[in-house]
Amino acid sequence: MKRFVLSLIAVLFLAWTAATALTRVEPGERAVVRRFGRIMEMKPGQGLYIGWPWGIERVDLVKLAEARQISVGFMNKEEKDDEVVPIGQMLTGDHNLINVQAEVYFRIRANETEKFLLQAKSVDALIARAVESALAEWIAAHKYDDVFVSGKQLLPGIVRLRLQERLDDYDLGVEIERVDITKLH
Repeated sequence: MKRFVLSLIAVLFLAWTAATALTRVEPGERAVVRRFGRIMEMKPGQGLYIGWPWGIERVDLVKLAEARQISVGFMNKEEKDDEVVPIGQMLTGDHNLINVQAEVYFRIRANETEKFLLQAKSVDALIARAVESALAEWIAAHKYDDVFVSGKQLLPGIVRLRLQERLDDYDLGVEIERVDITKLH
């Protein structure tokens, strides 16, 4: 009986060791290996990666092929507090209020997955703030009529360029693919 229990414990220990040492990297994913928290230079490719077990190495998988999307700006929600400016409401150069909503589509740069991974929790929030800033900057520099006449055509390209410049300074490891202005009223 004692021998059976010891054998069972040994098998369980080996299974646990194998489970913590093996990682499967799917097509379209990039693996980032951290050993004791430090990012390693090795970049495991598609397939099975065998690393150090028991938490010595941590392998984070980042999906590169998937396009990510963020909605920024005006939402059709009821504001209960009259003193709060609704999200996405901006002031034009001639002091008129307009409501703006934008959709931002971005991908993770394959050669900068480590940068993205280090800031993954705050990437969406940083992009959203940078979009709001770029929108507000352009809208504040133009009159009400100019915003409505040319805003839907000009804003996506201008915001995309300014947004990419700002995000490059933040070192997030993302590439802005497209910006769409979904609401402008």
